[in-house]
Amino acid sequence: MLFRSFILALMGQKGTFLLGDPLAKIPRGLASGNPLVNGANQIGNTLITDGWTASISGILLAGDYIQINNRLYKVLQDVTSDGSGNATLEIWPRLAASPADNEYIVTYDCKGVFRLAENVTPIYEANEERFYSINFSAIEAK
Repeated sequence: MLFRSFILALMGQKGTFLLGDPLAKIPRGLASGNPLVNGANQIGNTLITDGWTASISGILLAGDYIQINNRLYKVLQDVTSDGSGNATLEIWPRLAASPADNEYIVTYDCKGVFRLAENVTPIYEANEERFYSINFSAIEAK
């Protein structure tokens, strides 16, 4: 019932919450180093980065998540860092706003800020064994 109270406290689309993929908290790639955004004014599906461990094939793998400023992105292709620890990432969704130069990139337990997709009370169900299920839709909060 705690989750039900949490959902109701959001007051429909007004409130926001952090949400990530519980099955992908740990990247499949090595994801080592101290990754940072490399350069301001980046927009689109390509992100130039640095600070990775140098010369690693599979520093990130397709399907891994990254987080920048409470925004969640999925890596679309396997990534290799070069000899200087630089790497270019193809991501989804696209960068709608450019992150700052040297903004830290989270690679473990990544989350984004979301809100309910509709101003409706989520559907709750319970069976005879008192197992509850809940169904709701969420969208990225911008």
